[in-house]
Amino acid sequence: MKLINKAILQILLLFLVSNSVIAQFYIKPYIGYYLPYGGGNTEDNFIKDGVYGGPIQKATMQTVSYGSGTTIGIGGGYMFTNNLGLEQSISTTYGNKFYSHYTSKYNKYNLPYRNGNFDNYEELTSNGSIDYSTNLVLSTDNWKIKPYARCGIFISTNGKIIIKSNSMNTDTAGKKSYLYDEAEITHYPDFGFCGSFGCKYPITKNLNVGLEFYYQNITRYLKHWIMTKYTIDGIDNLGTIKRWEKETDYSKTQYRSSTLINPVIPYPDRSWSNSFSSYGLNFTLIYTIPKTSFKLK
Repeated sequence: MKLINKAILQILLLFLVSNSVIAQFYIKPYIGYYLPYGGGNTEDNFIKDGVYGGPIQKATMQTVSYGSGTTIGIGGGYMFTNNLGLEQSISTTYGNKFYSHYTSKYNKYNLPYRNGNFDNYEELTSNGSIDYSTNLVLSTDNWKIKPYARCGIFISTNGKIIIKSNSMNTDTAGKKSYLYDEAEITHYPDFGFCGSFGCKYPITKNLNVGLEFYYQNITRYLKHWIMTKYTIDGIDNLGTIKRWEKETDYSKTQYRSSTLINPVIPYPDRSWSNSFSSYGLNFTLIYTIPKTSFKLK
């Protein structure tokens, strides 16, 4: 046990102690592409919903984490020593498109456009989130290709999910209707964790190129849902829907019964979480501002 503790201490000293103290700032623009990690799927809520009295007959699902997609960001950092630093960054992510398809049969309730065979396709797109992170940076200058690692706290804000839905309903009399709707979902800001491991290579004295593997783990809670378009057979029907049917306000702390529904205000509901976790690669440019240093005595 003493040998293990001694080894750990030596590793920490390698990063925390250097023979010079450095005043070194750097700027790091980057672009990356992230894949979904964890999360649910596009059919979870529908499959669990039995209110219309008919089970799902067929469904195709796709794993969803809305933090995936193309990311553009810029970071700035300060290296206290050759091996230890602190980095702040801000980025925005434009997400992948996710698709779902389900067919169902409603045979219990005589609901408009929901009382026969129902065939639905959905496209979900997440974009425009503004994300902030604060990271501890560990680095080494011992080789030409310089490895580094960073880990920290991640905050995700803004952004929205756009849902486009095309449906065909065949009622019990055999009449077909074609429905189209669009909706937007926003989330509360939330905290998570992030980390990366990468390498940088100098191309000039103060400019490095780098490649890093990045991971973030975060969930965000629904804040607001609103339907922005609704047509039946190409005819606009959005104005025929009551406000509580086309708009929902979500709360993390309370839930109001449907008996309290007011048709002129958004429907109140309890929030649930969606995954924004992802992993992927960042391509980076790292410009170090010319440094000053002095020897420790």
